[in-house]
Amino acid sequence: MAEDNGKRPEGLPPTPPHYAPCTAGVKPDDVARSQAEFPWRVVDWNDDRKWGSWEQLGLKVKPEMGSMEWKEMADQEHCFTGVAKIHPGSIEPEHIHDPPMVYYILEGNPTIILNGIPNKTRPGQCVSIPGRCPHRIINDKHADTATWIWTYVPPTKKVNKHDLNWEWLEEVEEKA
Repeated sequence: MAEDNGKRPEGLPPTPPHYAPCTAGVKPDDVARSQAEFPWRVVDWNDDRKWGSWEQLGLKVKPEMGSMEWKEMADQEHCFTGVAKIHPGSIEPEHIHDPPMVYYILEGNPTIILNGIPNKTRPGQCVSIPGRCPHRIINDKHADTATWIWTYVPPTKKVNKHDLNWEWLEEVEEKA
């Protein structure tokens, strides 16, 4: 899925920057040629881009909601995913959205309320949130900052392990 003459669909933010140190041993022209054919990226959330905030969205969230931050990681032409942090004593307000999403908990023990049911999470867990399911996140005031990866799943196409259309491009089995 090559980019259309370098033009991005209207409304999409800039493509997150490729983390160049990971391809330091490869000729820059080879990287550029490969990315022109398939616009892949390796993105580092520790880069110098600013973390997103409610204020950047133009929202004046109530002070008692505390604060959280996020960084978008994958180019939205492919999927919408990133990393988020919620600080001690903070709440992500209850909300819904059309696409399903998943959270992969990396750090902390946030409580994720799914359709009214509180779920105390821990690192290593995956939270599946169906489209239009009401959800919110609470991080106790005595807790550490919680960090998780979030990914919105396209609502228009079902994806399951049986319909991935894998093709092996190298020999994977031992020959007798």
